[in-house]
Amino acid sequence: MKHRAVASSLASIGFVIACGPAPAPSSPTTPSAAAPEPRDDDEPVSPAAAPAEDEPAPALAWPRSGLVGEIAAIPEPRSQGWEARVTELLRLHFDADHSEWIDTDAEVDAIGCPVLTAINDALRRTDDDLAYNYGVHDDYAWLADRLGFDEAIRAHLYATLDRCELTNEAYE
Repeated sequence: MKHRAVASSLASIGFVIACGPAPAPSSPTTPSAAAPEPRDDDEPVSPAAAPAEDEPAPALAWPRSGLVGEIAAIPEPRSQGWEARVTELLRLHFDADHSEWIDTDAEVDAIGCPVLTAINDALRRTDDDLAYNYGVHDDYAWLADRLGFDEAIRAHLYATLDRCELTNEAYE
């Protein structure tokens, strides 16, 4: 019951509830602006319109949703439980050949920058990162198998992390 009341309150001020249609308001309301355009799950939600090019971007108003949000919500980055859950999610969503590994360039490409950024952002909370602490960079011991990546895609994964600006070279 409490969830329904919260959902109803949010719907009455214009929030769209992702789990189903918003309930009809119980009293007449003034007309509101048109419903927002659908957006990609991995796009940040901004509290204001996009800033001009010379203005800094506003802070995010709400946590990201979908897979990116699920990864961001996993506690204790680098713990065995965190690694197991990230591995499970990557395999569930991106292991196209059901080999139990992210082991093809196409599977790495399907993951995309938003998901890799979510993983890296979680690791950065503990002063770690995916490229170096999981040995994706070829000068380091390979540990990315702890996240379900097969070493056969190491070079492609590093190139993808670099393209997504998630390597130390990209930080500089």
